[in-house]
Amino acid sequence: MRLSVSFAACSGVLCIALLATWGAAGCGDEAPGSNGSDTDAGSDGDACDNEEDLEILDEQLAEVVNASLDCLWDCHTQADPAACAAECMFDDIGLSVDCSACWAEYGICVSVQCQDSCEVDAPEGECAACTEEHCHPPFEECAGVAMY
Repeated sequence: MRLSVSFAACSGVLCIALLATWGAAGCGDEAPGSNGSDTDAGSDGDACDNEEDLEILDEQLAEVVNASLDCLWDCHTQADPAACAAECMFDDIGLSVDCSACWAEYGICVSVQCQDSCEVDAPEGECAACTEEHCHPPFEECAGVAMY
């Protein structure tokens, strides 16, 4: 499945990672993709591979990305930010809790594993390389859908 999104109001490390991952030149560009994680957020490896979640991802990916950014920000001080963000995304967007958890864990992975590589002044390509190495495989394993 190939998804596209407009990053009109995108900013921060996670946005930069998403843009670098999907090859977009900057906010407002169209970019194919999904995201990843470094923990087993989805129950059995197919958390997003169902009709309801795929429809939301296909039709509302920009809203999903914005919700993941907003929810991760709102939950970053919680004891379990991933669980908080997953619940927030479920409430805001309607993705299943397991699929939302994959998105939340991807954002956390980028923040933890690739923060330096995804800063605005990082060398070109470094962010995409880092997220592809550290965050894409766990997301795909969790979500059950390919990154591209």
